[in-house]
Amino acid sequence: MEPSSGTQAAGPQTAGMQSEDVRALIDKSASRLLEQANDGLRRFSDTLRNKDLDQMVREAESFARRQPALFLGAAALAGFLAVRFLKSSSPRDDGNDGRSTGAPGYGTARDGTPGQFDTPTPFRS
Repeated sequence: MEPSSGTQAAGPQTAGMQSEDVRALIDKSASRLLEQANDGLRRFSDTLRNKDLDQMVREAESFARRQPALFLGAAALAGFLAVRFLKSSSPRDDGNDGRSTGAPGYGTARDGTPGQFDTPTPFRS
């Protein structure tokens, strides 16, 4: 039996509708996620404004006691982000005065200066 032409025509339309439904679902999920992140940041900002330093330290200590792994992970992430920020905002100084730092035999002379290439010789026994 052959499928009717109406069934064949409905296939692409159904796929198109499913694609639109998936897109709408993703858009709703992304929107909801952004709203939750925004609410969390707003609450965090309000907390910082409304509490004194001693109270925030006590709460951080309490959180560290209740969730030590999460606290250490967050501290490591904060440290990593701080280092990345400081490295990206500092002036670029790699300390090699424009000289190449490649290994001899790969585009540098034995003394490390670029220009005269030190070509490795084949290993002889």
